[in-house]
Amino acid sequence: MPSFNPNTTFLIIALSSTAVASAYAYYSLSSEHARLSRLITKNASSFSPYTSSSPLSTLADPTRAAASDSEIFVDSYSLAAPTSSLPDESAAKLLTLFLRVGMSGFRKTPQGHLIAFVRRGLKNHVYDFEEIRKMDFEEGQGVVGTYLVVKREERRVEGEKELAIAEFAFGEGKHVAAELIFKVVKGDRDTMIESTTVMWDPLTFKRGKLLMNNPFLRWAHEITAMSLLEKGLAALQKQKLA
Repeated sequence: MPSFNPNTTFLIIALSSTAVASAYAYYSLSSEHARLSRLITKNASSFSPYTSSSPLSTLADPTRAAASDSEIFVDSYSLAAPTSSLPDESAAKLLTLFLRVGMSGFRKTPQGHLIAFVRRGLKNHVYDFEEIRKMDFEEGQGVVGTYLVVKREERRVEGEKELAIAEFAFGEGKHVAAELIFKVVKGDRDTMIESTTVMWDPLTFKRGKLLMNNPFLRWAHEITAMSLLEKGLAALQKQKLA
């Protein structure tokens, strides 16, 4: 009769539990990705050649994109809603309200807590959750030592539509490695919110250095980007009803 080994039994149970938990997490994330993909418009997602004439980013230094294999990652998502379902504010104000929801939400994530702890104390950066919810996201303001507002702009487009733009740098100086661009286009009938991520390697522009080359990380990024749009727009609609 085979002997009973409690250590082996414990290991089998632990491995089985981990496998079940991993499978459930993957299933849940896959379902969420599929649900968001039906709701959110995917405008672009690609690796493209990065040359000195690339108009993709205002932050990446084009003079350093000399290598023939230099590439840059870009993806963009958008979501629209009836203007009447949103607060009666300008496009610029709606963008500020949207950013308060998104950036305060990031602050509450495990990643946000860790970054806030590691990079606390940087000048002009806001770290407290409640303070982020009051920010105006003006040029020069930063969030939890990670995102720095480098541009705010508002203007008229297509006749009577209002356009508001906020650009964030991820990193500092020559170590900037990504740019986040948020837009609100407000019309009489509909209002569209768009988020764009531009990512590159800050030192070599080698494609192999980009995190988004990892399919799982790119997939997780897509879920985060789409979820931000959904939650941000829902929060604006909730404020309208309040």
